[in-house]
Amino acid sequence: MAITVLVAAAGLITYFSATARAKAEANQAAQAWFEENATRLTKKIADLETKAENATQAIVAHEDRVARTATAASAHIQSNSDSITAAAATLLRPHDKSGNNATDQAAADQVAQISEDLKLKPESSFSSSDHFTRGLAFFNSENYTGALQSFQAAASDQQSEDADQARYMFAQGVALNRLGRQKEAIVVYDRLVQHFGDKSSPGVREQVARALFNKGVDVATLHGPEQAIVVYDALVQRFGDDSSPGVREQVARALFNKGMDVATLHGPEQAIAVYDALVQRFGDDSSPGVREQVARALFNKGLDVATLHGPEQAIAVYDAMVQRFGDDSSPGVREQVARALFNKGIYVATLHGPEQAIAVYDAMVQRFGDDSSQGVREQVARALFNKGLDVATLHGPEQAIAVYDALVQRFGDDSSPGVREQVARALFNKGLDVATLHGPEQAIAVYDALVQRFGDDSSPGVREQVARALVNKGINVSSLHGPEQAIAVYDALVQRFGDDSSPGVREQVARALFNKGVDVATLHGPEQAIAVYDALVQRFGDDSSPGVREQVARALVNKGINVSSLHGPEQAIAVYDALVQRFGDDSSPGVREQVAAALTQKTKLVT
Repeated sequence: MAITVLVAAAGLITYFSATARAKAEANQAAQAWFEENATRLTKKIADLETKAENATQAIVAHEDRVARTATAASAHIQSNSDSITAAAATLLRPHDKSGNNATDQAAADQVAQISEDLKLKPESSFSSSDHFTRGLAFFNSENYTGALQSFQAAASDQQSEDADQARYMFAQGVALNRLGRQKEAIVVYDRLVQHFGDKSSPGVREQVARALFNKGVDVATLHGPEQAIVVYDALVQRFGDDSSPGVREQVARALFNKGMDVATLHGPEQAIAVYDALVQRFGDDSSPGVREQVARALFNKGLDVATLHGPEQAIAVYDAMVQRFGDDSSPGVREQVARALFNKGIYVATLHGPEQAIAVYDAMVQRFGDDSSQGVREQVARALFNKGLDVATLHGPEQAIAVYDALVQRFGDDSSPGVREQVARALFNKGLDVATLHGPEQAIAVYDALVQRFGDDSSPGVREQVARALVNKGINVSSLHGPEQAIAVYDALVQRFGDDSSPGVREQVARALFNKGVDVATLHGPEQAIAVYDALVQRFGDDSSPGVREQVARALVNKGINVSSLHGPEQAIAVYDALVQRFGDDSSPGVREQVAAALTQKTKLVT
């Protein structure tokens, strides 16, 4: 036992001695390494300290730059507050039936620039004005949900002045309108009127008047023109004698919309009386916004006079309007003058033929050809398009093509949706005339160029021309290469536009399916053609668009013809009877024509 303890003790002594020796050797080695690398380590530590100091300075400098940039951004935003107010007045409009919904590009650009400045500010430091400006940017980019949220955030600041609070509430109503939530928009407008209706400030009164006007638009959508007229009358009763230009404009707009609603309810004669009252009240007003409403009233009066008394008296109204406003500097008024001259050209063509109409269009282009206003440019483009139609009638397709080419040359790069639509229409008509002169192959090249130029366009009017070009391409491909290749064109059209919500585009999809049915019958016989027609009816049977309904009716007529060849007259008569049952009371001339065709086919089978 003692021996064992001694051995263990000796082992421990040996272990501790070895450990001590190892530590000593390690310390010596570490000391030697540090002595050997001291200079290098000292330099590296110094470098790291320098880098850390530089990084700290960079962070401080960055923070300073950010702070200065945010301060500069805030100053720039503040300095443009009047521009934001003006931009809001032009951008925040509901989609109403007056057609006065064009975007003011200058206002949109101003908002976009200031919105970029806002990205330099943390949202936590946003003012109510900042939230409002960002809401305008969302609104202009059609992000109406984001716009509504920003407008609500702006309105949540109870320290804002009354005019600003009223503007933020009004903006919420317009965003709700664009979201299709008219009932909620009316609640917002009513709350605005209740809260601010007795305020004396001109800026607040204008927002109250605008809220009442927009309420009228939404009431018309939800409840019809009769109740909308009540709202417009209340607006005129409240603000009819107001001296503020912004308020007077809303009164004039209310009277204009009342005229349209009266026309719907009671016909053009009573509408003319409303327009005359508007002109009597505001005819000498110096405010551009009010003058525009007077000009619009005179334009609409011309339309109603044409309905009641014919084109000659309508021309007299337009001539008086041009005499009155021909030298006006306001873009909105100039647009109405250009529209009057365009309509005068149409009426002159009816009365005196295309040659005199061309003279009217040329005079209009001479007057307004260099105008920078989007609305005026659209009328100039429309005049050139109509000139092409009249030139084709007088001088044939070759000279018409020259007119269409001139239109494309002048406006081919224009950013306005209305102008782009006229360019696309010109290219489509050029395709028709090229087909007449040079055959289908060259026409296809024109249609392909149209699709190449405008295939991704977001404007419904332009998309319709693209779809029409593809339908006509299919027809021309069929004549050149046969039905199989034509079917491929129609299928591509349906693939591209099958879910489009625009009535004009839907009509072209329906036409493509109809034409596909005709070509399928040629290739594969009546049974497969019937399947195509059934698919067309299944897709569009409940469509409200007259053009689409016409294609459904045509499909049913052709289905009857194919059923007759497959199954005999009895089943074909059942198809025709179903068509008459579905469309017998339809008011569209194109649909009624197909009902007549079905009855004719049925008569042939019965006899």
